Amino acid sequence: MAKVLTLQDLINRKYSEIAPESVKDLYDLVIPPGVPQSIIYDLIEMFDLEVNERIFQSQNPDLGEMKTIVLRGELETVIEAEAFFKKEMKSLIEE
Repeated sequence: MAKVLTLQDLINRKYSEIAPESVKDLYDLVIPPGVPQSIIYDLIEMFDLEVNERIFQSQNPDLGEMKTIVLRGELETVIEAEAFFKKEMKSLIEE
């Protein structure tokens, strides 16, 4: 039986590949809640982005803190990934 990768598997792999001194000059692409996993996996693999989590304080006091996924990489790569992300989401919505 083939192993199904989880998001945590990808996070662990990316952390082990990145040296701490290489973190500066990186940019984040924030992934909104509800994005299909297939698109997130495509972004990670196609653009070789690092997976991270960010905690945001919600404006709604009932929700409190919210965790979201961010994909980190160099500026040019993040811009290309954002264009791909928008294209994929637009095609998903128009179906």
